[in-house]
Amino acid sequence: MTKIFLLLLNLIILDYGANAQSLFLSGSIKNAATLQPIDQSSLKINHKQIGTVSNAEGKFMLLTSDLSDADSLIISCVGYQTLTLTIGKLKSAETEPVYLIPITFSLNEVTIHQQPISETLKEAIYATDALIPTEDNLKAYYKEYAYLDHKLFKYADAAVNYGINNKDKKTKVTMYVMESRTKKDSVTKENKWRSDVESLITPDKALKEYYNLKYLYKFVNAKQLEKYTFRMQSNGNISKISIDPKTEVHQYLPNAIIYINTLTKRVIKVEYAYITHLQYMPKVNLIFLAYSCEKDSMISIYSEGEHPFLRYCELKQDIRFKVGSKKGLLGSIAEVLVHNDNEPQSVSIGNDDIYKKSTIFKNGNHFSTDFWYKYNTILPTGEELKELSF
Repeated sequence: MTKIFLLLLNLIILDYGANAQSLFLSGSIKNAATLQPIDQSSLKINHKQIGTVSNAEGKFMLLTSDLSDADSLIISCVGYQTLTLTIGKLKSAETEPVYLIPITFSLNEVTIHQQPISETLKEAIYATDALIPTEDNLKAYYKEYAYLDHKLFKYADAAVNYGINNKDKKTKVTMYVMESRTKKDSVTKENKWRSDVESLITPDKALKEYYNLKYLYKFVNAKQLEKYTFRMQSNGNISKISIDPKTEVHQYLPNAIIYINTLTKRVIKVEYAYITHLQYMPKVNLIFLAYSCEKDSMISIYSEGEHPFLRYCELKQDIRFKVGSKKGLLGSIAEVLVHNDNEPQSVSIGNDDIYKKSTIFKNGNHFSTDFWYKYNTILPTGEELKELSF
């Protein structure tokens, strides 16, 4: 598996099968100014219900079909100019990286008055939220890494169907694991305590908490406005709104950076975190188990189609724990990539014929040999590939 990926990473286009019309699009995305890799770049075939994002090394792999040289690949990332390339041009580029040109956000003239900025933000949040379907069936790729004192010891990824019911205040999610792969460190008798160390991130957490935008309401609630300062920077139709708690409440509240399209009045990306202030973070202190959450952050990207949905979400969490006499730092990273851009599909939550409740690790290793090729996954980094063997 590793050898196959290393080969793919050296190619931009690879024919897939002698008689098939499918293509692997693979390569890397870099900053045209710094030449550094760009992660979380969105790649999508124009007019196709298919796409992916680049990994931490800026690398990507996308399987698609029925393309001609005239078809286009749209590459976008907030903070960079969107680039559209034809498949024919990609073929001629061979192994050259794709370069995105960074844009500069300029500070708006009015930064002291927070009401106009908060009103602009409120309008975008509510307008976007109103368009999010109340019911949907999302096909996604999910992966999760867990590090114990910075060493990878647990990994899982899966092709997942999420049934969404967003009619009530709290989003209900039913999950069906179609295929999954898991890896854990072998647990010796001496290290059996490791099996008791669990992340607070679950495979449905991103959809439960960030599918809609209600988690952002706190920033534009009239009673909460005085607790935050707002700053807006713009470049064309894209505005970057930075939200920080004021000094006297900084230890209790999250901060956020929210990118909006002021022309369409849509939220397109959110960076949200509790990092340096931990008063509201989960804590447990029992005789045999103690933990405290030291960092909790999230990045969400929302589609800009007619029916917006959570296109991509990355969750990161650091937990300082103690199990008996053992203690350490558990770091968890989970990513969800939704790869269908079709019209929302009505689903019946709890219909056992369609869904079954299942965690990734309980589902275990149940995957086909062409798992990586059937689904548009987030490509592992070189470091991750060294740790994985299936």
